[in-house]
Amino acid sequence: MTPSYEVKTFSSPASDEKCSFCEHYRVQPRNYVAPAPRSKSACITFSYKLDEFQRIACECVDKLENVLVSAHTSAGKSTVALYAIQAAVDDNAKVVYTSPIKALSNQKFRDISEAYPDKVGLLTGDVCFNPAAQILIVTTEILRSMLFRGSAMMRELKWVIFDEVHYMRDRDRGVIWEEAIVLLPNSVNMIFLSATIPNSLEFASWICETKTRACNVVSTSFRPTPLCHYLFSDHASDFQLVKGKDCVVLRPAIESALAAVANSADLALDGAAKRARPRVGSAEHSLLGRVVAQCIKKKLLPVIVFAFSRREVQANAQLFGDFDLTDADEKAQIKEVFDNALATLSAEDRRVQQFAEQADLLVRGFGMHHGGLIPLLKEVTEILFEAGMIRVLFSTETFSMGLNMPARSVVFTNLRKYDGETTRMIAPSEYIQMSGRAGRRGLDPQGHSIVLLDFPYEAEQIANLLDGQPDPLDSRFHLMFSTVLNLLRVQGITPRYIIRRSFYAFQNQNKLALLLEQRDALQRKVERLTVPS
Repeated sequence: MTPSYEVKTFSSPASDEKCSFCEHYRVQPRNYVAPAPRSKSACITFSYKLDEFQRIACECVDKLENVLVSAHTSAGKSTVALYAIQAAVDDNAKVVYTSPIKALSNQKFRDISEAYPDKVGLLTGDVCFNPAAQILIVTTEILRSMLFRGSAMMRELKWVIFDEVHYMRDRDRGVIWEEAIVLLPNSVNMIFLSATIPNSLEFASWICETKTRACNVVSTSFRPTPLCHYLFSDHASDFQLVKGKDCVVLRPAIESALAAVANSADLALDGAAKRARPRVGSAEHSLLGRVVAQCIKKKLLPVIVFAFSRREVQANAQLFGDFDLTDADEKAQIKEVFDNALATLSAEDRRVQQFAEQADLLVRGFGMHHGGLIPLLKEVTEILFEAGMIRVLFSTETFSMGLNMPARSVVFTNLRKYDGETTRMIAPSEYIQMSGRAGRRGLDPQGHSIVLLDFPYEAEQIANLLDGQPDPLDSRFHLMFSTVLNLLRVQGITPRYIIRRSFYAFQNQNKLALLLEQRDALQRKVERLTVPS
């Protein structure tokens, strides 16, 4: 079966600068006629020279073509989104910026509101502010609901920016992205911002076939701030480097670090036993306390300490009840920000226990961030971390999901997580996403990712994590009851329409074509066989 699209490859200009190298492909319908481009470039000036991938992606915006921008965390993908927003403002058109989590939506609202004070609205499950705004920041679920409702805004919409589109591989929520993309009118220009994904061309081909419009892929493997990876255990006096700035995994170093703790009685404890041990006030005697002390000593703050449950995040924060990392002036500033936020609440709401607990942490330069926090507390924590007043942040992995809040270092308290079905090693793509928070462009010469050894890992497991490739973007589409019910009020669109245009159907169709080719090859091989009489 001949595909209805073709792929064009564009060569990157020759240059000695690493940041200049990128790959650019355009998947376009056969006999493609490009739309008339914008009459002029967007009226926006950046305070820095654009990297090659940013420049090419912005040119795609001016050509009114869909574009997937695939690059490492903190590489500067948001520049393309800002350019598209300015292009929409110049053209007096509406633009929607979608994100997978409320925290990212809130941050983008704060950032974009500084440049466009009266033009930005925010719609999440918690907030509805200025819903008729020209620039609308929403979660992907909200965009999907607007499409099902037939919102009048959809008729004026010119651009949709999908941030963290690799979240489509999420087992439970990935289907939301597919439905939103399928339901958007073909006339809407789409920008997809993603971490590195190995099958970006397949995704762009799906967009091209579904929307019968060209979709560009602009990707780069360049990481602006080099990243070093370390292991640390109770038996070590310093961090053990296992992958340096040259990106070479040091397997002997991994084996040496693991051998030193192989017979440790502490590692024999299961997770429940570890959590049952006394923690409060004992930071100096704990593995986590020692690694944070090392980060302070080596001037590696700010640091994000990742854990995979709210309970562990809270327990880790309680360990540091005696630590204080702020001076008198910083305490006064933190208290002012916190009190101003509380002033928006009623007296009764201010008595909630979380406020008192978080206030004590924040004034000492520590913070917590997880899904169970009151939204106002999460926002205050994000503001203070962005301002550099929080030196140690204890967080679940949600803080790594697109928030533009990098640190100098990150610490992993564990490499195993419960995913709703089983406890497993985190995937290389998850490790890449979280460790990518380390290293602030223009501020740090390098980032630091530190893994605490609290489990008898195999050397191969650690090596695969450090050297592994990101997971491909595979469809998680499944037809939900809510989708069927919502489609009852959408004229002309049926469940079959959604299914046939889904990424799931596209991937399976490609697999079918490959299987048919293999069948034909085997059939030809069988026909050439001679059976002796």
